[in-house]
Amino acid sequence: KGMFTCSGLTAAHVDTLRDDHHVYMTRDGRISMASLSRPTCLQLAKAIKATLAAASSASADATAGRASVDV
Repeated sequence: KGMFTCSGLTAAHVDTLRDDHHVYMTRDGRISMASLSRPTCLQLAKAIKATLAAASSASADATAGRASVDV
């Protein structure tokens, strides 16, 4: 029960949020919105931003690595 929302985050994102930022949600990305307060909402937003930025950077690095191997 409760007010949950689907974040669209992957299991890998959820693992990073848990391990690096101590943000907890189900591995399918559902998070309890009722548990958020103003301060924790800002903390969540910053953690998601950092996690997505890191994932994007890692993806770009992997793509660059593949391109150099394929040439």
